[in-house]
Amino acid sequence: MEKVNCVLLVDDDEISNYLSERVIKKLEFSTKVKKSTNGEEALLYLAKHCCTFDDIYFPELILLDNNMPEMTGIEFLESLKAMNISTNDRMKVVVLTATANPKEEARLKELGISGFLTKPLTEEKLLEVVAAI
Repeated sequence: MEKVNCVLLVDDDEISNYLSERVIKKLEFSTKVKKSTNGEEALLYLAKHCCTFDDIYFPELILLDNNMPEMTGIEFLESLKAMNISTNDRMKVVVLTATANPKEEARLKELGISGFLTKPLTEEKLLEVVAAI
């Protein structure tokens, strides 16, 4: 499995962030795991660390919850595009959510996500998504 330098978890549920971080660390998938509990906080983080790909805190993978109270995953991705930060070969976004809504899933795909997983993150799901991206 190819490892990444940094993973950014964007989820208002701190327990989900904790469990996802444990899976990532157990598989030694990334040396750095950063957590944001809302989209605004994550956007500030990305504005700071996406200026250069050489930044050791540049997230190569973002695990994004779509169902957050202050800013949905869709709103987060729209804001990301408005900031001229795009998902590309260097930064992948995978939606990790408890509920799947086909209409929202279609919009998320339009916004450039690389995958869609249901919670909780497991070793098998992480390996599956890594193989697909």
